[in-house]
Amino acid sequence: ENGRRSKYATGSTGLVDAAVSATLPAMRTNTLLRAAVVAACLPVAAASAGQQSLGIVGNVRYHQTHTAVREWPFDKGDLSYGASLLIYDGMGYIELGCNYAPDPTADEVLDEVITPFARLVIEDRCVTAGIGVRDNYVTFTDDERDAEWTDLLYEFHLGLEFTLGPVVLGGGAYYSFDDWDDLKDFDVDDLEYGIHAGFSF
Repeated sequence: ENGRRSKYATGSTGLVDAAVSATLPAMRTNTLLRAAVVAACLPVAAASAGQQSLGIVGNVRYHQTHTAVREWPFDKGDLSYGASLLIYDGMGYIELGCNYAPDPTADEVLDEVITPFARLVIEDRCVTAGIGVRDNYVTFTDDERDAEWTDLLYEFHLGLEFTLGPVVLGGGAYYSFDDWDDLKDFDVDDLEYGIHAGFSF
């Protein structure tokens, strides 16, 4: 669909993709480790700003059928639910969280998707803009098939956020991609949308 090949297909394409993925576990693991190290260092940077406070929010995300990312487990209308920790500094916050999609529909072989993410967000009054990384951990309806990680994704975010005392309310648009060279193929139909609510303290 839309020129996108499914990694999860059981036909010859899926088997070839699986074989190729099997030859690259070290590269993928190293990439994930680098992302984890960066995410672990971000709270230290926030604390050094001297204005640190925290927040906890829950979110709902509306997914799209992505036309540029091959390892994409969602279709238009899929929903995921999650929670995240916000670590504020003077210019914005670092967000560390995880989402869960109980019934992805991109392929009938998919069962669940768990998506940890880390994002750096800059605030200017009520406008937020950010960049981050995320990865999808996919399980399958076939119990004999091992769960697997998709390729690491980068993500841009633009939205609005309002703080009413300790209450945090916000929402925005998200664009994911797996290769910086693919930004030239940006399609507004690939934008996903989310809302979040929680508390700061």
